Parts: sequence; structure tokens; C-alpha cells
Amino acid sequence: MKFCPECDMVMLPQDDYMVCRACGYRVPLNPESSSSYDVDQKFSKSG
Repeated sequence: MKFCPECDMVMLPQDDYMVCRACGYRVPLNPESSSSYDVDQKFSKSG
């Protein structure tokens, strides 16, 4: 569970961000934990 640094309400994943339901504060998700990022890296490494 991730909490908003602005208002301490629960943040929910949306697209590539964690979004606060209460105030709309957005935090980018860690690219290393993104599945799409992993796929892109694998394809680029394999050539």
C-alpha cells in the first residue's frame, strides 16, 4: 500500500503512475518494476 506524500491518503496505480484519489497527486512508478519496461529491455538486448 502506498500513501500520498501530500495528504497521506491511499494512492492507486493508474497507467505508469501512482495516483492519489483524494488530491490527485501523481508519482511515477519505478520503471524497473514495470513489465513493459522489462519487455522493451529484453527485446533491445536480443537485438
